Amino acid sequence: WRKIYHALVGGVGGMPEGGLFTETVISPTAMRMYTDHRVMGAVVLPGVSHVSLMAATGSIGFPSPGGLANDWHMSIKETLFERPYIVNSGAELIAAISAGMDPSQVGGGGGGMQAAMLPVGVPMTYCRATGVGKERGQIKPTSDWTK
Repeated sequence: WRKIYHALVGGVGGMPEGGLFTETVISPTAMRMYTDHRVMGAVVLPGVSHVSLMAATGSIGFPSPGGLANDWHMSIKETLFERPYIVNSGAELIAAISAGMDPSQVGGGGGGMQAAMLPVGVPMTYCRATGVGKERGQIKPTSDWTK
Protein backbone atom coordinates (compact mmCIF):
# COMPACT_ATOMS: atom_id res chain seq x y z
CA TRP A 1 0.00 0.00 0.00
CA ARG A 2 2.89 2.37 -0.59
CA LYS A 3 1.30 4.05 -3.61
CA ILE A 4 -2.28 3.10 -4.27
CA TYR A 5 -3.95 3.72 -7.56
CA HIS A 6 -7.59 2.69 -7.63
CA ALA A 7 -9.92 3.06 -10.59
CA LEU A 8 -12.71 4.43 -8.39
CA VAL A 9 -10.77 7.00 -6.31
CA GLY A 10 -11.55 10.44 -7.69
CA GLY A 11 -11.41 13.94 -6.26
CA VAL A 12 -10.70 14.14 -2.51
CA GLY A 13 -12.66 16.36 -0.10
CA GLY A 14 -12.83 16.96 3.63
CA MET A 15 -15.96 16.70 5.75
CA PRO A 16 -16.97 19.42 8.27
CA GLU A 17 -17.14 16.93 11.17
CA GLY A 18 -13.74 15.51 10.22
CA GLY A 19 -12.97 12.70 7.86
CA LEU A 20 -12.37 12.43 4.18
CA PHE A 21 -14.30 11.36 1.11
CA THR A 22 -13.60 10.74 -2.56
CA GLU A 23 -16.05 10.92 -5.43
CA THR A 24 -15.93 9.67 -8.97
CA VAL A 25 -18.30 8.98 -11.83
CA ILE A 26 -18.57 5.25 -12.39
CA SER A 27 -17.91 4.94 -16.10
CA PRO A 28 -18.04 1.85 -18.32
CA THR A 29 -14.23 2.05 -18.64
CA ALA A 30 -13.68 1.87 -14.87
CA MET A 31 -16.25 -0.91 -14.51
CA ARG A 32 -14.78 -3.27 -17.13
CA MET A 33 -12.88 -5.14 -14.44
CA TYR A 34 -16.11 -5.94 -12.55
CA THR A 35 -18.44 -7.19 -15.30
CA ASP A 36 -17.77 -10.86 -14.50
CA HIS A 37 -18.67 -10.41 -10.81
CA ARG A 38 -22.43 -11.10 -10.82
CA VAL A 39 -24.98 -12.01 -8.19
CA MET A 40 -28.43 -13.12 -9.39
CA GLY A 41 -27.60 -11.70 -12.84
CA ALA A 42 -26.60 -8.23 -11.60
CA VAL A 43 -23.08 -6.78 -11.74
CA VAL A 44 -22.05 -6.20 -8.10
CA LEU A 45 -18.97 -4.36 -6.84
CA PRO A 46 -16.87 -7.03 -5.06
CA GLY A 47 -16.36 -6.70 -1.31
CA VAL A 48 -12.58 -6.56 -1.72
CA SER A 49 -13.03 -3.44 -3.86
CA HIS A 50 -14.79 -1.69 -0.96
CA VAL A 51 -11.88 -2.59 1.31
CA SER A 52 -9.28 -1.42 -1.22
CA LEU A 53 -11.20 1.86 -1.64
CA MET A 54 -11.06 2.41 2.13
CA ALA A 55 -7.32 1.71 2.08
CA ALA A 56 -6.74 4.01 -0.91
CA THR A 57 -8.73 6.85 0.64
CA GLY A 58 -7.02 6.38 4.01
CA SER A 59 -3.56 6.38 2.44
CA ILE A 60 -4.33 9.76 0.87
CA GLY A 61 -5.90 11.30 3.97
CA PHE A 62 -3.72 10.15 6.86
CA PRO A 63 -0.15 11.32 7.46
CA SER A 64 2.51 8.62 7.34
CA PRO A 65 3.62 7.48 10.80
CA GLY A 66 7.17 8.28 11.92
CA GLY A 67 9.92 5.70 11.92
CA LEU A 68 11.69 4.03 9.06
CA ALA A 69 10.87 5.43 5.63
CA ASN A 70 7.83 3.73 4.14
CA ASP A 71 7.56 1.34 7.10
CA TRP A 72 3.79 1.51 7.52
CA HIS A 73 0.64 -0.30 6.42
CA MET A 74 -3.07 0.44 6.17
CA SER A 75 -5.24 -1.10 8.88
CA ILE A 76 -8.96 -1.64 8.26
CA LYS A 77 -10.91 -3.12 11.16
CA GLU A 78 -14.32 -4.76 11.51
CA THR A 79 -15.66 -4.35 7.99
CA LEU A 80 -19.43 -4.71 7.59
CA PHE A 81 -21.09 -5.11 4.19
CA GLU A 82 -24.63 -3.76 4.64
CA ARG A 83 -25.95 -4.32 1.12
CA PRO A 84 -24.59 -5.14 -2.33
CA TYR A 85 -23.48 -2.27 -4.54
CA ILE A 86 -25.34 -3.06 -7.76
CA VAL A 87 -23.71 -1.52 -10.82
CA ASN A 88 -25.90 -0.58 -13.76
CA SER A 89 -26.50 2.28 -16.17
CA GLY A 90 -29.33 3.74 -14.10
CA ALA A 91 -31.49 4.05 -17.23
CA GLU A 92 -34.52 2.38 -15.61
CA LEU A 93 -34.31 4.62 -12.54
CA ILE A 94 -33.84 7.80 -14.60
CA ALA A 95 -36.84 6.91 -16.80
CA ALA A 96 -39.01 6.17 -13.74
CA ILE A 97 -38.14 9.46 -12.01
CA SER A 98 -38.78 11.36 -15.27
CA ALA A 99 -42.20 9.67 -15.50
CA GLY A 100 -43.02 10.69 -11.90
CA MET A 101 -42.85 7.14 -10.51
CA ASP A 102 -41.66 6.23 -7.01
CA PRO A 103 -37.96 5.22 -7.37
CA SER A 104 -38.32 2.57 -4.65
CA GLN A 105 -40.77 0.68 -6.89
CA VAL A 106 -38.29 0.40 -9.77
CA GLY A 107 -36.17 -2.72 -10.23
CA GLY A 108 -33.08 -0.58 -10.80
CA GLY A 109 -31.45 -2.94 -13.29
CA GLY A 110 -30.42 -5.34 -10.54
CA GLY A 111 -31.36 -8.55 -12.34
CA GLY A 112 -33.24 -10.72 -9.83
CA MET A 113 -31.98 -8.63 -6.91
CA GLN A 114 -33.82 -5.54 -5.67
CA ALA A 115 -31.57 -2.50 -5.66
CA ALA A 116 -31.67 -0.43 -2.48
CA MET A 117 -33.15 2.99 -3.27
CA LEU A 118 -33.23 6.24 -1.35
CA PRO A 119 -34.40 9.66 -2.50
CA VAL A 120 -31.98 11.38 -4.88
CA GLY A 121 -29.18 13.12 -2.97
CA VAL A 122 -29.50 10.99 0.19
CA PRO A 123 -26.23 9.13 0.90
CA MET A 124 -26.43 5.36 1.29
CA THR A 125 -23.95 3.16 3.12
CA TYR A 126 -22.91 -0.06 1.40
CA CYS A 127 -19.87 -0.91 3.46
CA ARG A 128 -18.33 0.51 6.64
CA ALA A 129 -15.50 -0.23 9.04
CA THR A 130 -14.95 0.65 12.69
CA GLY A 131 -11.42 1.82 11.97
CA VAL A 132 -9.27 2.85 9.01
CA GLY A 133 -5.76 4.11 9.62
CA LYS A 134 -2.06 3.99 8.92
CA GLU A 135 0.01 1.99 11.38
CA ARG A 136 3.74 1.89 11.85
CA GLY A 137 5.63 -1.28 10.95
CA GLN A 138 4.98 -4.23 8.72
CA ILE A 139 1.72 -6.16 8.71
CA LYS A 140 1.79 -8.77 11.47
CA PRO A 141 0.16 -12.01 10.29
CA THR A 142 -2.16 -13.61 12.80
CA SER A 143 -4.36 -16.66 12.64
CA ASP A 144 -6.77 -15.22 15.23
CA TRP A 145 -8.92 -12.63 13.43
CA THR A 146 -10.54 -11.53 16.70
CA LYS A 147 -7.38 -9.67 17.80
